[in-house]
Amino acid sequence: MLTVPSKYSFFLYAFHGHRRYGIPEIRRLASKNGLGIEEAIKIGGLTSFLLHFLLWTIPAVLLKYKVWEFYKRSKFLMGLITRLEQFSLSVDKILPVLEGGYAVVLNGGVSR
Repeated sequence: MLTVPSKYSFFLYAFHGHRRYGIPEIRRLASKNGLGIEEAIKIGGLTSFLLHFLLWTIPAVLLKYKVWEFYKRSKFLMGLITRLEQFSLSVDKILPVLEGGYAVVLNGGVSR
């Protein structure tokens, strides 16, 4: 199993990492290397994308702020962020667009 950043992840992580893929590109790369895709599962969706962008990307990338240092100072903030993340993951099941990545299970043969 691999985790692979999606083509939308640039908006979340900016220049952290350098490759981003959609399912067709992942399938092509796997096939080129004699592998197939057993399963590809989207990680995240619209709500977690927006939450990550607002709570992490804007402060960290655009404002150059060490977000984690700020958030971890407060048990209240950490609890709030945890609840927001749990909520966003449940809503992502309804709005599975703008995924941050994929969990990809490879096999030694042809994609299903």
